[in-house]
Amino acid sequence: MTLDSENVRADFDWDHILETHEIMYLVKRPSYEFLFAVPKRGASYLSEERPLFQVRFKSQPQLLGFVLDSEEMEDFYESLSRLMEYVREERDKRRETL
Repeated sequence: MTLDSENVRADFDWDHILETHEIMYLVKRPSYEFLFAVPKRGASYLSEERPLFQVRFKSQPQLLGFVLDSEEMEDFYESLSRLMEYVREERDKRRETL
């Protein structure tokens, strides 16, 4: 994915990310942004040799965001999926009682 500077705000450290990684997936929403990036060949730093998932929350300035490697992202996804399943079950229970 090629990023055009007109379409990107400086909220992520774009210079650093684009120097070491290739952005594969980018989502921009009013309250959050996230991206998935894989290292470019020849990344110079050991910590930058792994794919990363980076999240930034726009509506909560005190919580800047977080970065996960691919294993942590998978665990996060599984945990979030279980949470969403619970929320749906509770919503369905409430609808049944109304």
